[in-house]
Amino acid sequence: MVNLYLKSENVEDPINLAYKICEYLKGNRGFEEDDIIVTNPDKNGVLCISLGDDNTAAFDISAEVVGTVAHESNVEFYMSEENSSSILTMSKNDLLNRLSDRIDELVSEGIDTVEVLLIT
Repeated sequence: MVNLYLKSENVEDPINLAYKICEYLKGNRGFEEDDIIVTNPDKNGVLCISLGDDNTAAFDISAEVVGTVAHESNVEFYMSEENSSSILTMSKNDLLNRLSDRIDELVSEGIDTVEVLLIT
C-alpha cells in the first residue's frame, strides 16, 4: 500500500481539497471498491490518500501541496510545428492561448499566411 500524506497550507482549504479529490475520483473503480481511500484532514491540515490494500507493506510519502490545477477529463491537447516536437498543453484554453501567442509571433516576423491543422 502507498500512503500519500498531503499538507495544504495557504493554497486551499484542506477539507475542500479532500472533497475535490474525492469528486475527481468518482467513478474510478479503485475508489468505488475502497482500494483508494481519501481521509479527512487532521488538525494540522494533512490528508492521506491510500492506494492499495492492507495486505501489502506500507510505503509512506509526505509532500506539501503548492497548487492545484483541474484538467479537462480524458482529453489531451498537443501543439506542434513542422520539424519540431509537440507540446502537451494543460487544457483546451491553454492550447488556444499558446496558438494565439505563436500566431502573434509569426505575424511580427512578417509571415502573412498561417495554416492550422487539427488532427484528431
